[in-house]
Amino acid sequence: MIVCELRDCAKRYDGRDVLRGAALQVEQGELFGIAGRSGAGKTTLLRIVAGLEKADSGEAHLGGQIAASASRWLAPERRGVAMVFQTLGLWPHLTAFEHLDLVLRRRFRNRGEREAEAVRLLNLVEIGELAGRAPGQMSGGERQRLALARALACRAKLLLLDEPFAHLDAPLREAMATRTREWLAAEGATAILVSHDGPLLASICDRLAILDGGRIAQCGPPSAVYGAPLCVAAALACGPAFFVEGEARQGLARTAVGDFPLRDGGAG
Repeated sequence: MIVCELRDCAKRYDGRDVLRGAALQVEQGELFGIAGRSGAGKTTLLRIVAGLEKADSGEAHLGGQIAASASRWLAPERRGVAMVFQTLGLWPHLTAFEHLDLVLRRRFRNRGEREAEAVRLLNLVEIGELAGRAPGQMSGGERQRLALARALACRAKLLLLDEPFAHLDAPLREAMATRTREWLAAEGATAILVSHDGPLLASICDRLAILDGGRIAQCGPPSAVYGAPLCVAAALACGPAFFVEGEARQGLARTAVGDFPLRDGGAG
């Protein structure tokens, strides 16, 4: 089942094309990654899905229903989407438990059920012992876990994670990414995760889309994108890459280091 679909979405800011005909489909239960350089339009794409931005053209579908088009607009609170912002957006005056308790009031009227679910989610993301702490008393990784637990508490049809590991150092970033995949899988969640760190996304996502020039340049399993990039942006997104110049002739790329078969393309 397709949970989220964008069709030919475009967005301009100050006369500059941020998105140009962006299109994608996200399946239920999938962890879908979107990689691209800073300024490629990744956050704008997420905000269009969430309903926090209106595309200039194109359509957004959620759960098979039109969420945004030229003639229809579904308010963000009615989309069944939860977003973890790059800044996390935690409430500084509330404890970890109170963060979840506040969100869970929409799902549970019974206080005991609400408390049990809050404890379960805090334990799921391995900060159960920090239930009484405010965000200012937590490390960066702990705050990240709290933001994810709060999003999971919504039981949204779709989670959107905007650069969720950007503020963590490298060893913690990799460990946090792996654990996040495990937590999302445990909850059966469907999520879109965007980052400029393509190799990190490739290590945890089911499918990876490369956003370049406002368009989805390539989309597929990370191994396919890495093994057969269709453009320079895709090659660079998945890890270190080296380039050699050559000439395309008779189905071959003729270079200084040898001839290589081409998948497609004409002479030149």
